[in-house]
Amino acid sequence: MSYQPDKARSVPLPQQPQARSQLQKHHRAIAARKSAGDRMRDGSVYIGQLPGGAPLFAAPEDAPLALSFSEAEDYVAKLNSEKAHGHGDWRMPTKEELWLLYGQRHAGALKDTFNYNSYDESDGAYWSSTLEKSIKGDYLMAHTFIFYGGYPGRDDVKCKAQLRPIRSAKPA
Repeated sequence: MSYQPDKARSVPLPQQPQARSQLQKHHRAIAARKSAGDRMRDGSVYIGQLPGGAPLFAAPEDAPLALSFSEAEDYVAKLNSEKAHGHGDWRMPTKEELWLLYGQRHAGALKDTFNYNSYDESDGAYWSSTLEKSIKGDYLMAHTFIFYGGYPGRDDVKCKAQLRPIRSAKPA
């Protein structure tokens, strides 16, 4: 599976004013009823929303092992083909969404569900879908977030990191 920049972003708002307004109302209604860490009926966990974005939900657990970037993409594809928790729109979080997830790591059903520590091969890093070339431009790097230390990083896509898939809310 190859990286698709358009699929790594939050669900865009429609361009038609009426549809856009209805979607914004839907997003505000979800956010008004939920608190970060609330477990949904499908098993996913509400993590909040970025300004202007759709409400975001995380899988209730990390991928079982530290993965390379391409393995992480494959893991997300597997979740989608299996319709994990009743959904086929799981994805890797953007770097901004990953920072939001880090900020909510102790909230409700998210507490104690992350596989990070400073002793595994991932070094406590979590993948985001946000990619860039190395300074010399000779290899691809992904933005990560080091959960045990609380700071952003960048890793070669061949390195291993943890993954917590997320999805964006869509109108019913």
